[in-house]
Amino acid sequence: MTDFAKIVEHTTVCEIKHPATGAALGLAWELRSLTSNEVMALRRQIDNAALKLRQRGKNLTIDEVNANETDLLVAASVSFKWGKDASGEPASFGGEQLAFTPVNIKKLLAFPWIRDQLNEALADQSNFF
Repeated sequence: MTDFAKIVEHTTVCEIKHPATGAALGLAWELRSLTSNEVMALRRQIDNAALKLRQRGKNLTIDEVNANETDLLVAASVSFKWGKDASGEPASFGGEQLAFTPVNIKKLLAFPWIRDQLNEALADQSNFF
């Protein structure tokens, strides 16, 4: 018999790949599920703020929607680790291996192809079980 209480989420690692070649770029990004407590708490705040706007006859702007998506990706991020790319060269951003901070996460999330890869990993719930 399956005990549902024993089915628990864990984190997953998304290996960032070159958007054209699929080659490993040497950045391993650890993610928590979109249904984790941390992400769900932020999701509730975002949804509540959007509901309050609607009650006043207003909608979120596209910039606000994008900022909310970024904040959710930051909340889903647990860590990242720099390594070597497919050719054995150290991975970096502007020659630097950025520390794991919200500011640095947002620097990397400025690349749509990184966002896409993270969103793809987050969309597959089986990655977290």
